[in-house]
Amino acid sequence: MIERSEKLDQMLSGIQTLKELERDVEREISKTEADLQSIDTSKNQSNDQSLSTSRILVMTPETCRKHLQELIDSLPKRSTKIKLYQKECEALIKQFPTEDTSRIRADMEQTIKRWNELEKSIKKTKTLYLHEALPQVYDHFKEQQTKLKDRRTSSSDGIRKPTLNEQLEMIENKFNQISKLEAELNQSGSNMDNQLLIEKRAHLVTESQ
Repeated sequence: MIERSEKLDQMLSGIQTLKELERDVEREISKTEADLQSIDTSKNQSNDQSLSTSRILVMTPETCRKHLQELIDSLPKRSTKIKLYQKECEALIKQFPTEDTSRIRADMEQTIKRWNELEKSIKKTKTLYLHEALPQVYDHFKEQQTKLKDRRTSSSDGIRKPTLNEQLEMIENKFNQISKLEAELNQSGSNMDNQLLIEKRAHLVTESQ
């Protein structure tokens, strides 16, 4: 009887410790969800004017990208807390195999599922931003190339024509930007059409000539 009582006390103590960890995990997940919601709301504002009256602070595209990157950078640390919570749950379940720990397991599985879905949503948002950023860089490059050609053909003495080194530097910078975006797309697991990227590169080479 005493042994049974001691065992239950140990289990209750373990559950209490686990609940404290669970509350910490809940705060991390809720904050991550709120951060992502703020980014998504700002991103979609242009498609839904009613969002302008939302209590959520709407950010500029540049601020959105910055906050998204900060959110992504924080994932490893937050993920470590989730894994610690999972480890403690599994340890408690293993320690008391004859006790009813179904509630502990159910809470753990629900929390892990919620976190995994949140991570997927964050990665999806990052991929969408990269898809949108690549055409913008490409279009800006074309615009700059058009200006360069206009300068070459201009007969006005008041306009200083860019030197060859300046032209090459600008072209190199744009290629580097596009290469960086392509690399990030590949890392994010995107299925972006490779043919589209090949065509963009071909256009860039043509425009650079």
